[in-house]
Amino acid sequence: MAMPWIMEAKMKGAKVIHVDPRFTRTSAVADIYAQIRPGSDIAFLGAMINYIITNKHYDEEYLRDFTNAAYLIHPDYKFEEGLFIGFDELNISYDTSKWSYQLDSEGKPKIATDLESPHTVFSHLKAHFAEYSFEKASKTTGIAVSRQKLIADTFINNRPGTILYALGATQHTYGTQHIRCYPIIQLLLGNIGKPGGGVAANRGESNVQGATDIGVAWDKLPGYLTAPSTDTPTLATWTEKNGTSRAKYLINFLKAIYGDAAKEENDFCYDWLPKQSTKLNYSAFKMFEAMADGKIRVLINIGQNPAVSNANHSVTMQGLANLDLLVVVDIFETETASFWRDPNFKKDVATDVLLLPAASFLEKSGCITHSGRWLQWRDECVLPPGQAKTDLDILDQLFKQIRTLYKDSKDPKDAPILNAIWDYGKKADYLEVLKEISGKVYLDREITIANQKIVLCKGHQVPSIKALQADGSTSAGCWLYSGAVGEENGKIVNYTARRDPKDESGLGLSPNWAWSWPGNIRILYNRASCDLEGKPREGVKPLIWWDKEKEKWLGVDVPDIVDPLARPDSENGRNAFRFLAEGRARLFAAPYSEKDPKTGMVLDKSPVLVDGPLPVYYEPIESPTINIYHKVQNNPLVKHRGSNPATLEQASREFPYILCTGFIHEMWGGGAMTRRMPKLVELIPEPFVEMSKQLATSLGVKAGDRVKLTTTRGFATARAVVTGRIQTLLINGKAIETLWAPMHWGSLGISSGHAINAVTIDALEPNVQIAENKACLCNVEKI
Repeated sequence: MAMPWIMEAKMKGAKVIHVDPRFTRTSAVADIYAQIRPGSDIAFLGAMINYIITNKHYDEEYLRDFTNAAYLIHPDYKFEEGLFIGFDELNISYDTSKWSYQLDSEGKPKIATDLESPHTVFSHLKAHFAEYSFEKASKTTGIAVSRQKLIADTFINNRPGTILYALGATQHTYGTQHIRCYPIIQLLLGNIGKPGGGVAANRGESNVQGATDIGVAWDKLPGYLTAPSTDTPTLATWTEKNGTSRAKYLINFLKAIYGDAAKEENDFCYDWLPKQSTKLNYSAFKMFEAMADGKIRVLINIGQNPAVSNANHSVTMQGLANLDLLVVVDIFETETASFWRDPNFKKDVATDVLLLPAASFLEKSGCITHSGRWLQWRDECVLPPGQAKTDLDILDQLFKQIRTLYKDSKDPKDAPILNAIWDYGKKADYLEVLKEISGKVYLDREITIANQKIVLCKGHQVPSIKALQADGSTSAGCWLYSGAVGEENGKIVNYTARRDPKDESGLGLSPNWAWSWPGNIRILYNRASCDLEGKPREGVKPLIWWDKEKEKWLGVDVPDIVDPLARPDSENGRNAFRFLAEGRARLFAAPYSEKDPKTGMVLDKSPVLVDGPLPVYYEPIESPTINIYHKVQNNPLVKHRGSNPATLEQASREFPYILCTGFIHEMWGGGAMTRRMPKLVELIPEPFVEMSKQLATSLGVKAGDRVKLTTTRGFATARAVVTGRIQTLLINGKAIETLWAPMHWGSLGISSGHAINAVTIDALEPNVQIAENKACLCNVEKI
């Protein structure tokens, strides 16, 4: 769906660069294409970072004004042989204290006058990536030196440029650090906060952004607030760890859940929130292991098909088989709902399974949030068939019936159920939910925002994020969405339903089409599009600017600034990255807490990645080659290394090929919908695996032959597609073959077949616990 906009940019002169393990339809329209070995991304990107720094292609003014490039790092910080200082081999963790900034007497980071002074972030960045040459990257990735240089020069010489990525970048045991490389490149080039710049996640679904915004991640509450844990048993300890600014948003979240019951004297019912153990991993993969171990007895599965989509799905199947009750909410019977029928799963199953028929996206209203952060409302087109119900109807009935069962309970643990606000109408209304998420006023208040007095009236909608209060007088189910629903002339206005495409900016902003968070800002960090005087930077299409006569920020976009009246040379008027404690973008992810100089209270806190302040090249858990950058082969913070991972020795004997999985245009997700659509099945009638012509010749495989893929975890069969889309790569002097297979198949539908995730590895990235679907070792043979 994004491609038409890319093609429009191309027709206007933009250069399109595509880096992928296989030549795709995107590659066919790209100006430059490079085939990369799956799992070697940081080598390629690290070489690009080194090239930018070594040849001084970076934007020094931007780095100094808007990043932490000149900040001084702890004098004891170091990185040696694949490990940062502070590595604890016994607990497989880092002590991050030596990654911190040097602080002045007021607790602020010390800033050097020269970017290349000893101990600056920039000097560490330069030294860290110094060994990432194009030559070394070529040996690791398979991309020719000349092609790498062409890509780097093209991106450098056509600023601003944007970087788009998808699951091919994230599904690795170094995934988060891989993504970190993108903003490092963009910050070096001054490409963030400008029209046509930034980093864009191409989500696999239309509402993945909305799901993460609202707290679908296991360790987050709505608005990316940290989930309470056993080391934050009270609101005070949570605030100390996360900062008072985020505590305000947490209080508004608690108020949205518990209403009048949430009061200052009872910590706004913080005690009622579940506390995760700091010793346990609650990610989806670990949940299925817990099911298999009998620690989780009931699973309610809504709109997911883990029996197809989870890596190493044998663990998923074992978990499902050990439940007392499985409830599946979906529009069709999925492989998850009928896992016990899978012909490849042989086990006595006592799990009771309930399949609740759900409404499709065409049969319900509500808003979705795309990766540009626009909330777009859509209306129900047709009624759901038969007894099918919307997700909201199902959850509404379920909660109300559960509360009825608990209505006479005096047990303190049941208080959250009995006191939760749940009033979305006799027939639950999606707009009522959105109104609660956007925020409401609980007590009359008069506040001042940008020198304007605003009266907040009880029972009305909160007008914006800046109107949220920390005293319990306001609520917001997700602080980022505050203002999505407002009031005009005494009537509720759903801004997400706006459909005025008018765009006076000429930049595609269309400010009155739907609504974007936060505050309808279309381009985040747009303060960085101006210099320190508030003038649009040279070569940048004006987005915002400081108006000297009116003494305020104006623009064709909403200024992304703490205070629109703050002068550009003031701290509030200069900080372009206001949601970070530093107020600046972080090339180096140091632990840092901004504190109130008078009280010592933590105001805000910047996050730290568990596996390092800078990206490091590590091989995938299963790799056919050694790591030539340092002695540490794989990411040392990966505690869950997957089920029976193949060793480097096995690679040459038993599993010599790399397997990469992905999506195709004609199918979608776990395939429950698309494999039931005859026209799509006619296009792609069965699962397949792509291989190079060279590999096919050596194996005696012809196009259309059936082949068997084998890993240490199991096997899958598919039809062979012999193609030039994948080439043999020379990696560290050895010919390496890549196989590629789509992940959409399972045992049901018009078209059925082996799920490729029967063979993929479930090694988990240490920050977000995503599996390494994009690179594992396998063998393939003709059947």
